Amino acid sequence: MKKFISLLLAFALTLSCAAALAEESAALNVVETDVDPATGFYFEISENEWSDVERERMEEEEEPEVYFDQKEEIAEAAGDPSYDVNEFWYITAANYDASIGDVTATISFHTPYTKDTKVAVMIGFGHVLEDGSKVMEWHTFEGNIVENCRVVATFDGETVARIAQETALIAVVSRAQAPGGLDISTIISSFTVVAPSKRGEDLNKVETNISPITGFYILISEDKELIAWANEELERLIASENPQTYFDQAREIKALIEDPPYEVNEFWPVIAANYESSLGNVLAKFMFATPYEPDTKVAVLVGFKIGVDEEGKTIMEWHTFEGYVMQDSGVVTELDPETVERIETATALIAIVSK
Repeated sequence: MKKFISLLLAFALTLSCAAALAEESAALNVVETDVDPATGFYFEISENEWSDVERERMEEEEEPEVYFDQKEEIAEAAGDPSYDVNEFWYITAANYDASIGDVTATISFHTPYTKDTKVAVMIGFGHVLEDGSKVMEWHTFEGNIVENCRVVATFDGETVARIAQETALIAVVSRAQAPGGLDISTIISSFTVVAPSKRGEDLNKVETNISPITGFYILISEDKELIAWANEELERLIASENPQTYFDQAREIKALIEDPPYEVNEFWPVIAANYESSLGNVLAKFMFATPYEPDTKVAVLVGFKIGVDEEGKTIMEWHTFEGYVMQDSGVVTELDPETVERIETATALIAIVSK
């Protein structure tokens, strides 16, 4: 279950929520509450072996709500599926007294969530059965994202008392974006918006947030053999029932641009060079001929040739990333290091799926 966060927060002229987190990285996993400090009460979030084991169990499930067994509750708190779980930690509390009552907590996590969105904050309690195995009892609380990507949730007194007395975990479930990730130290405030002439040198160009000094680049390939191969794959796409059938990414695409029908107006071979993992995630802006509607989302599909079947047809492995359309119809997406490295070393295609 891969992680992703929304690119919508990355393209403003002022510091984004993620950039604010980057400046306050030392304060991550810090919990502030509305309880008088004089009481001595506090929450503490940390990582331990048990939280790691439960995280692995959760990631083995195809859908987070199956693991939590809180499908209806999560949908009410965070909206309809699909979901991502980007935070999963051990939580403790101290010096709680029933007279304190409900506690509202404001938590600075690692994930740069999008402000003014809802998430489901999960509190789980572990129980050891007679055979020595552990089972979890999960409860769902509505969370809201405020300034600096912080999660705010209110916990009733009974739950807080149990966190103080029992073994507990906390997780955050949010609406899924396409798979990916974000190294917040690489984020930039904006890309240049160009006049949307859509002619000649404007088209099939790629701009990234990586300094040219590194020598790194991503390009739409003009190699004739790669273009011929891309055209063969495009014909297979056209012959399929619909885009989600060809890409085998129906769930991921729907998480970004809702229900079909979909269109695929761009389908190209893509290459990269001089990438080092130390560069982190790459924000890339693609200029295509298609006049996508500004301030909308699209699905950016990156595919890799992983083999050839018995009929000599290419076997592709596709991955979905969120794309954000800028005012000049440029499509901006975020690519994690593994994806960029594979673009550089493998045979790759990029496609844009839109409504």
